Formats: sequence, C-alpha cells, structure tokens
Amino acid sequence: MNRRQAIQQLSIMGVGLALYPACNLEDVPTYARVLLERKQYGIFKQFTEAILPVDHTLYPTPEPRSTFILTILNDCTSTQEIGQYLEGLKEFETYLSENKLKSLDKLSNEKLDEIFSHIEDSKESNENLSRFARITKSLAVQHFTGSEKFMTEEMEYEFVPGRYIGCAKI
Repeated sequence: MNRRQAIQQLSIMGVGLALYPACNLEDVPTYARVLLERKQYGIFKQFTEAILPVDHTLYPTPEPRSTFILTILNDCTSTQEIGQYLEGLKEFETYLSENKLKSLDKLSNEKLDEIFSHIEDSKESNENLSRFARITKSLAVQHFTGSEKFMTEEMEYEFVPGRYIGCAKI
C-alpha cells in the first residue's frame, strides 16, 4: 500500500466517523392507525421505560414494551381513542419542551416522580394527557406481567394440563 492509498482510506474513514452520529439507526414501527414520527416515537419509548423500568436480560420478552403497546392500540382500540391517545402524547411532548427536558432516560427518580405527579394532577385540566399516561401505564404492566419468567417464577403459573395428581378425589 502506498502513501496515497493510505491517506485516501484514512480520509474516507474520517468522513464516515464524522457522519455516523447523524444516522438514525432505530426504525420507527409503522402501523395503519397509529402514526408516529421519529421524535414522538422516541419520547413514547422513553416514557414506557420510565413508567416501569425492567431489566430486559432478567425478564426477556418476545417484543419490546413500546412495540407491544402500539400493537395493542392499533389492533384493539377505536379510531377516536387512538386520536385522543396521540393528542395526549403531543401534550406530553409539549410539557417536556416547555420544561426544557430532552430525554427521560437521564432524569433522576425524583424528577420522574415530579413529572408523573404533574400528569396525575392534570386529570381535570388535561384529560388527554392523563388518558395517555393511564393507558400507557396499564399496558406496560400488562406487558411485564405477561412475560414468561414473571408468570412461571413469580405467579407459579403452569401450562394448561398442569401436573398429574392421580389420587385426587373428584
């Protein structure tokens, strides 16, 4: 390899490394009735993880929590409820921008508690925001309690035939 090729390869690698952070590598799931932009999906995903943080290696699930919630919303709710839910998401995004919060991942538990208490206090004034938080929380809990490890270890669930008890009186 001569000097020109080395300089050329180093310059190509440098440009590639400079442009790499600008790449958005995470795909936004697309649904027929729940349409989210990349920024909205990022806020939504952070909110679902902030409500109920869980170690994904300890409690593995077949799909991420955000995908589960969006699938349930798309398949099991009416168009009017989806519209109200998305309005609540927009209002939550507005609340974050007004308070100059960019990411929920880096916030302390005290700050998250303050955000959640604001959402709970806004039930009368902002019904869509409280509906967004309530639905997201209930679906996040449903996703967690539906994981195989939680069902078998915490709830001691057994599959349908269960165990055979031959001496049981009927």
